[in-house]
Amino acid sequence: AARDINAGEVLITEVPFIAKHGPDALAKLEAHVAGSMLLHHLRPSPNPPLNVSKAGALISANAFCLNTTADLAIFQHVSLLNHSCLPNCSLDLPDGTLSRGHAVVYASQRIPKGTECTISFQDQHIMLATAFRAAFLNSAFGFECVCTRCQGGNEAEHILHSPSDKMKVLDKEQAMQVIM
Repeated sequence: AARDINAGEVLITEVPFIAKHGPDALAKLEAHVAGSMLLHHLRPSPNPPLNVSKAGALISANAFCLNTTADLAIFQHVSLLNHSCLPNCSLDLPDGTLSRGHAVVYASQRIPKGTECTISFQDQHIMLATAFRAAFLNSAFGFECVCTRCQGGNEAEHILHSPSDKMKVLDKEQAMQVIM
């Protein structure tokens, strides 16, 4: 953050830079990205899935699902935000975002000047234990999260989110089998 930001403050409001809809949205988006300057604007996945084109790897690292997995969008600024399992911002993709509505990023807490603004890439998995979140992020986005929560900064997490001791000892591969 370039300055102190108050909780609830709107940081970004923007329409999709490009959005595609329907069962072939991924193929349409990949074709568009492959033939555009987006290849130079977007950040690549650190470990893209095997047998995926450069454009496909960029999409997996930068696109957002809107309403359903059949609606995909890339945003000029929102797509550049990094992930944290303890995000300090919240992303709202309201109905209608695909039809030129706005994605909105809010500060979910006070953010001191110099602190990175982050969102969660995995809202549906945010309450799972570290091994589950790590497996999902690695598979879906090709990176290993190094936020304070994943690095053990939240010791109570395993007590709060693991229904049994057996789940606490799952390695990433075992966890991936459970969530996929």
